[in-house]
Amino acid sequence: MMDAFRTAAATVIEAPLPEVQVLGIDETRRGRTRWEQDPDTGKWQLTRDRWHTGFVDALGTGGLLGQVEGRTVADVLAWLSTTPLAWHGTFMGTRELLEAKEAALGCFTSQQQLDMASFA
Repeated sequence: MMDAFRTAAATVIEAPLPEVQVLGIDETRRGRTRWEQDPDTGKWQLTRDRWHTGFVDALGTGGLLGQVEGRTVADVLAWLSTTPLAWHGTFMGTRELLEAKEAALGCFTSQQQLDMASFA
């Protein structure tokens, strides 16, 4: 059963990315954050904050194109660097999306404010 799954997955993974008009970039939290107190300083530190960024064909039928751990601009650019440069010319707005996301994240002074903002 696992061999059949791996064969089917390899076919999908190795297929070229479809042309897309609008590249959708979305972040998803997986699990809850975990804070632990440093025994030496007594300060609380974030030890786990699982975010994933997904890349989708926002207007077409390409579905999920890729997913990476993390949610920073660097994580997005790292994924884009693994895609063919010619593919980048098939969609519009990536630079604008990244700039907008970076600006939005810059409005929050702490991760906790960002987490709570989504529930306000």
